[in-house]
Amino acid sequence: MGRPRLALLNSTPAPSCCDFEFEVILGTGDAVRANTADAAKMRYALAFHRKAISPTGDPDEVAQADIIIADEALLPQAVELYNSMFRPKRELDYFRRRFLGRYNVLTLLARIQEKPVGFWMGFELKPGMFYHWMGAVSGDIRRAGIGRQLQDAQQAWAKDHGYEHIRCEAMNHQREFIHFGLAVGYDIVGVRWDSTHADNLVVFEKNLVD
Repeated sequence: MGRPRLALLNSTPAPSCCDFEFEVILGTGDAVRANTADAAKMRYALAFHRKAISPTGDPDEVAQADIIIADEALLPQAVELYNSMFRPKRELDYFRRRFLGRYNVLTLLARIQEKPVGFWMGFELKPGMFYHWMGAVSGDIRRAGIGRQLQDAQQAWAKDHGYEHIRCEAMNHQREFIHFGLAVGYDIVGVRWDSTHADNLVVFEKNLVD
């Protein structure tokens, strides 16, 4: 499979059942870009067509996920997903405050048949380095490749926007994500103590240039 290709969508939901669309989006080539005037009115989408365990549990059924950038209007869907999986629950303003003053904030939503099933959030940490802040996939669709698709989309976006490295962190007890990070090509570059959670924080980085 070639490098995922970025496509531009308007407010119409991304198609999830068109073989021709997947053929186009999964081709190789430069990203499709809007001009400056249209950029605010459109959003990138990455659609993936991969063999995976489907929501119905049939290992022979193809899971189709549309990965889209969530603008301010779609951010509540990501927050709702967060609150369905994590405690304590957070209000929308919690995320808005976290993003305040951040550059190149990116929230991705994974949707299957227009239903949100996962989210991935990040922003610039410093020039040349993008930071994956948090992300998760609904329990009923985990281990179906959705997290990997979100990660691939985030990395493709970061690379297309000039970032050379991407960083993420995980608590030492979050072994599933630690294994996931290593599986998708991150290197462990450090460990630090997080007094808020009374746990070691494992720091990962990945080179996007190679």
